[in-house]
Amino acid sequence: MNPREQERSTISHLFGHSVHTRAVREWHPVSALVYDMYEIERDTYTDFKRTLKHLQAHKDSIVVLNLTHESVSANPSPDDAICKFIDKFWQRVQPHQVGVMCSQTDSLEAVRKRYPGIETCCANFWESHTALHRQKQSLSLRSGQRFVSLNRRYTHIRALLMYSLRNLTQLEYSFGHRGYWDDAPALTVQDQELKLLQDPQLTNAIKKWQQVRGVFRELPCDITDIDEPVVWDSIYNNDISIVVESRTAKHRASAFVTEKTFRPVSLAKPVFVIGQYNIAPTLQHMGYQTLIPHSADPVQQVYATVAEVTRIANMDLPQYRNHLNNLQEVAQHNLHNFNKRTTPTERAKNCTPHLAKFFHA
Repeated sequence: MNPREQERSTISHLFGHSVHTRAVREWHPVSALVYDMYEIERDTYTDFKRTLKHLQAHKDSIVVLNLTHESVSANPSPDDAICKFIDKFWQRVQPHQVGVMCSQTDSLEAVRKRYPGIETCCANFWESHTALHRQKQSLSLRSGQRFVSLNRRYTHIRALLMYSLRNLTQLEYSFGHRGYWDDAPALTVQDQELKLLQDPQLTNAIKKWQQVRGVFRELPCDITDIDEPVVWDSIYNNDISIVVESRTAKHRASAFVTEKTFRPVSLAKPVFVIGQYNIAPTLQHMGYQTLIPHSADPVQQVYATVAEVTRIANMDLPQYRNHLNNLQEVAQHNLHNFNKRTTPTERAKNCTPHLAKFFHA
């Protein structure tokens, strides 16, 4: 499944039958016409006139901008592609016919302030994406390790984590050598990322370790399909997940959380999450319990996680089983919270009235 198809299936899962691909010939008089932030930023959409005409003719329809992405600004400026897109509609249709969906409350507050009366929904696209794709998995048990950490793309925080766990034998992991979405050479990306640690001695130690054969391990999947069964299998068959989120930089009032965190949650697995400064408070605000409860700089999150993981790894088997049972209480709470949050009824509670009508079973 390519990224566009994944996005479309998740949007349909979120909105039920009131949303459909904009490519269809006829649009229903009561429709949610959803645009993705990447479409807006890259200016790849061509149906603005059709959408505007439909909204002007059908006052119960709505255009929705999906801002649940890692690069969304905390305070979009008037020159931002997001604001320019909203401006195209704002003076031409009713305020209730324009909506924004986002998981980060600081972004939503900024949009509400700039556009009084706009419809909004605080919903995490990746939470719903995980709920949808979990249903499609056929998982089978195999022997596993105490810990698993899947890191598809190279970042300095992931490199620090993997280096810090280099002597841990009870770990199944992947550690990609390439960067994010550009085509920069892997060594260039690694050098740029490791400079962010601002510790030359540590950087040199990580570089030397990375030269060891077998350090980099990649699962047989890439950005064209982030939900390969092998990813789910690795999480399912190992006890405790260690996640480094997509974004660890920037201090945000609301941290960005993706399917990387929600996959183990949806499988009732305990999970250590390393992310932006406020990752723990953000998850707690969403109703989840965290294993590292405090908020900290991502580097300090790594060290706190490594210390706790090492402590667990050194337990004998009876101690470990007892501790894992305690962690399962947290995991079961998080699973219950996840299942509740991803129901249409619960999602609708976080929407303004008109947009809430589109979140149905």
